[in-house]
Amino acid sequence: MKKRIIKMVIFIFIVIISGVIIYFIRNRKKSEASSKPELFSLYSKLNNKSGIMNYFKDYTESLQTVFCESFKSECLKKSDTCDFTSDEMIKNIESYLKEKLQSFINETDTETSDDERYKIICSFFDDYINNKNKDKIQEETANILKELKAEEMINYFLYLFSQEKGSEKGSENDSEVISLVV
Repeated sequence: MKKRIIKMVIFIFIVIISGVIIYFIRNRKKSEASSKPELFSLYSKLNNKSGIMNYFKDYTESLQTVFCESFKSECLKKSDTCDFTSDEMIKNIESYLKEKLQSFINETDTETSDDERYKIICSFFDDYINNKNKDKIQEETANILKELKAEEMINYFLYLFSQEKGSEKGSENDSEVISLVV
């Protein structure tokens, strides 16, 4: 009977020690993972230039409707001061943003190594790709619009649009639109 009790105590002791060892091994792996966040970021998933640019292009296209709707809502706030369709202005804004993006790409191509460029691009967009932000996409878009000073940009494109229309009709609306820009 004593041998059986001793065997049970040894067995329970071995199980407890095994559990403690497994616990510490798991915690050590988690701390290693958190100490190397780059390994678990977008940067580690996209390790070549074409992969990054293709992913960026696809992601940009998927967000295009969200941005368009956000720009339209900004335009509708201003719709009482102007009479035009916002779709043409949105196309102008999108082409402007694409030009700015291309200039960013060109600058990073010449000023940084490929490795630095990957890190710049990935760090710029990684926050918007994380799953925790998927539900907040409208809020994120609104924040991006604020960062881009969308209202000022819209005023600028309103001015350009009215200049194009003004050259067709005359310059009767120029003073009204200039006050919007200022």
